[in-house]
Amino acid sequence: MDSKNPLFSIKIDRPDGAMEGEEHPTDDETTFTSSDSNVKSSIHIIPRRTQDAAVIHSRIEVNRDEPFVMNLARPVGSESLGIAVVFSGTSILTFDNGATIRYEPGYCTISVNSGKGGAKWEINPGALYESITFTYSREERIESLKDVKLPPQFAELAADHIKTAALWQVPVLPAFLRIARVAKANPYRGAAKQFFLESKALEMFSEFVTMLDQTPHAEKTLGEQDLKRLNDIRDSLVARYDNPPSLLELAAEAGMNYKKLNNKFQQAFGATMHAFLRDYRLEQGRNMIAQGRGVKETSNMLGYRHPSAFIYAYKRKFGHPPGGARKP
Repeated sequence: MDSKNPLFSIKIDRPDGAMEGEEHPTDDETTFTSSDSNVKSSIHIIPRRTQDAAVIHSRIEVNRDEPFVMNLARPVGSESLGIAVVFSGTSILTFDNGATIRYEPGYCTISVNSGKGGAKWEINPGALYESITFTYSREERIESLKDVKLPPQFAELAADHIKTAALWQVPVLPAFLRIARVAKANPYRGAAKQFFLESKALEMFSEFVTMLDQTPHAEKTLGEQDLKRLNDIRDSLVARYDNPPSLLELAAEAGMNYKKLNNKFQQAFGATMHAFLRDYRLEQGRNMIAQGRGVKETSNMLGYRHPSAFIYAYKRKFGHPPGGARKP
């Protein structure tokens, strides 16, 4: 990312009245942990390639009777939309304008932060709190919703500007939970991880929009121009499989928003862009191993965090572990 500005900052209210805090930039991966001995915390922030957007995995355990309180602040005036799924525990977020929402299992929480400002986040004791939040830029929100007919209570989501913090809560769909769990278990590193998380963010937003969209849809046959664009996108993924372009770059190349691109790509090739790229990588891995490369070396070259993740994915696709691909 080009920007070096912090996306937001975290300050903690400690029982002794002292404060501790950090600013979290938009251009680098970071993990925040508290020095409070009664709290085990890890807030892992992974920036997406989209300006001022990230994936945030929070895992906090409060071993005392009082809630663990964090003061969150956005020092930059950029808007972002967040979609949060809670795996366990509960917390309460209160914005400066008084808007309050409870994060809890069984519900998906949607929030729009309209720029500079703050909020108080209380993590309740009694159970491990764990959640994952995908955040999206203002441009992503507008582009993805511009052709969508939304229910009246969500109409503000499509506005050019949202002046105040806006909050919604909807029952969590099985698809939301599946995407969140897969993103949390992320098996990749480097460029592969970035593309993987971008694809999960896209999936989550697409499922969310599909749930809300009240526009009548008719299945359309792909035209010749669409097929040419989609073949070009497929060729871009193949040519750069070891360092893939961002989904926004691909959408710009195709001349359509990334939700429409992913849907048409799946219609044309029977797989999402991430699934296509994952399978292509595994095919390359099979070739590498057949040529004599080791499993660990191949795993590293393909961007997996651990050889075990590569072995698991390989076996799922081909029905045997990587050793079976070696030439006799």
